Amino acid sequence: MRQLGFPPNVPSLNVLIKALCKNSGTMDSAIRIFREMPKHGCTPDMYTYGTLINGLCRIKKVNEAKELLKEMEVNSCSPSVVTYTSLIHGLSESNNLDEAMAFLEEMETKRIDPNVYTYSSLINGLCKYGRSSDAMQLLKVMVN
Repeated sequence: MRQLGFPPNVPSLNVLIKALCKNSGTMDSAIRIFREMPKHGCTPDMYTYGTLINGLCRIKKVNEAKELLKEMEVNSCSPSVVTYTSLIHGLSESNNLDEAMAFLEEMETKRIDPNVYTYSSLINGLCKYGRSSDAMQLLKVMVN
């Protein structure tokens, strides 16, 4: 990683990882760079983890994203509303709605406020998979 004459840093590697997370063909490269960061004195941050989790969820690798969330927390890096929303969206898209709801509850337990995107992802999934009454209940919660 030192071919350019300057050492890598977390912000520059985050930009590279984000670019590599844009499509499934380069996702493995993003993970490889992420895994090599500590060897170069760079500690992945909340943005690094969130970017990878979002990328994995977008290519339907939600289980890998959940493992990364666990790793993130073990490494004392707190997930954000964006991190949780990515997971909730990925789970909702793949009809793992109970698990998505469990992540919403986990957010509340950790005092991370869901945003409109969090609720919208879940409501969309509930409607898409025939759980419109649950969607209506969640809509009431969201409005309150």
